Amino acid sequence: MRRRRRRLSLTCENLRERPGVDRYTMQILNTLTVLALVVMSFALIVAVPVLYASNEDSGRSNRLILLGGIAWVALVLVNWGMSFFVV
Repeated sequence: MRRRRRRLSLTCENLRERPGVDRYTMQILNTLTVLALVVMSFALIVAVPVLYASNEDSGRSNRLILLGGIAWVALVLVNWGMSFFVV
């Protein structure tokens, strides 16, 4: 059993100090994804009421709102996934 515990602890240590992507690089990527989510949120806060209030092609407006919503959800999921690598 002691060998098994030792292997597990070595594996955990190796994961912390693995070569490849640097920890600071992941923090920068996480910051950029959070920034993209904030910018997209502000864009949707402005765009959705404007598109609903416009009398122009409502089908196009609905597609833009749907596309913005899908992009926002994708950014939320990307941020959720990035948090595993940073924390």
